[in-house]
Amino acid sequence: MREVKQIIKDEMDYSLCKLLIDYLYYRDMIDEEKWMEASAEIKEKYEPPTLMLE
Repeated sequence: MREVKQIIKDEMDYSLCKLLIDYLYYRDMIDEEKWMEASAEIKEKYEPPTLMLE
């Protein structure tokens, strides 16, 4: 079980990465395939703890 501090850090890291990837896709700097690959990779890496603290 991860500590609360680590969960919060992972949530912030995931949110920032996802925001950047979404922005690049929105600005047509990456295509949909790269966007989906990158989204899956960060989801796997950070195991987004969304709703874990609720």
